[in-house]
Amino acid sequence: MVRETTETNISGIVRDTVFGLLLKATFGTEASVAKSAPNASVYDHTFTVLNTNAHPSLSCWAYDPVGTYTSTYNMVNELKITGAVGDYIKFDLSLL
Repeated sequence: MVRETTETNISGIVRDTVFGLLLKATFGTEASVAKSAPNASVYDHTFTVLNTNAHPSLSCWAYDPVGTYTSTYNMVNELKITGAVGDYIKFDLSLL
């Protein structure tokens, strides 16, 4: 029997276009509610711990001159968020 496992670490700056996906993968559920006028295009997002064994999984791809590497069904092991005065808010994500 052959078994492949992957451990992936990702670090970066918290940005509005991607970080919500990482929070949903960490907590499990997300609810969005639109604000009322005049801010109808603004949403509040609430992330809640999913109390089941069926959390969302992530797929990761890496490209280099040798080839493409794919890792599927990754689950969040740990998410660290750090911030310092005068710097961006950053995250470190560990996937299994």
